[in-house]
Amino acid sequence: MDAAFRWLSPLGASVALFLAWGLVWAAGLVGLPLLFARGFPPWLLFSARADAALFGAPPDAIRAAQPAAAEAQWFLSYLIGIGVTSAGVAIVCIAWFGLRRGEVWAFWSLVAAAVPLAALYPYAISRYVRLGVTLGLGDLQPFVTIPALLVPPAIVLAWIGLAGKV
Repeated sequence: MDAAFRWLSPLGASVALFLAWGLVWAAGLVGLPLLFARGFPPWLLFSARADAALFGAPPDAIRAAQPAAAEAQWFLSYLIGIGVTSAGVAIVCIAWFGLRRGEVWAFWSLVAAAVPLAALYPYAISRYVRLGVTLGLGDLQPFVTIPALLVPPAIVLAWIGLAGKV
C-alpha cells in the first residue's frame, strides 16, 4: 500500500465507496441462491407491483400460468447473478489493489465498469415509464440503486484524490 494512503482522504473515501459497491454485487453469490431456496422472488424485474402493472398480471400468476416462464426467470436470474457477482469481485479487487495505491488504470477501470450501470438502468426504467408505470424507490432493485448512489461520489472523490495523475 502507498505510504501516503489515508482512509480519511478523498481517495480513501472513494476506495471505501467502490469497495461497498463491489461487496453489494459480490453478495449476489450468497443472496441469489438463498432467494431461490425459499421459492421464486415475488418480482420478475423490478417489484411485484411494478411488474404486475407492466406485464398485466402479478408475477406469481404469470409463473403459475406459464411454467416455462418460471424456468426462464430462474435460469436468467442465476446467469445475471453470476455476472453481477463476478463483476463485484472484480470491482473489489480493482479498488483494493489498484485505486488504493493511487493507480490511474484502476480509476479508469472502475469508471468503465460504472458506464453500463449509468447508461442501461435508466433505459430499463424508461420501459416502465413509457408504458405508464409509476416507479417508486421501493420498486427499484437494491443491487443497482445502492451502486447508483455510491458510484458518482466515488468517481468524484477519486478524481480529487488522484489530482494531477488523471
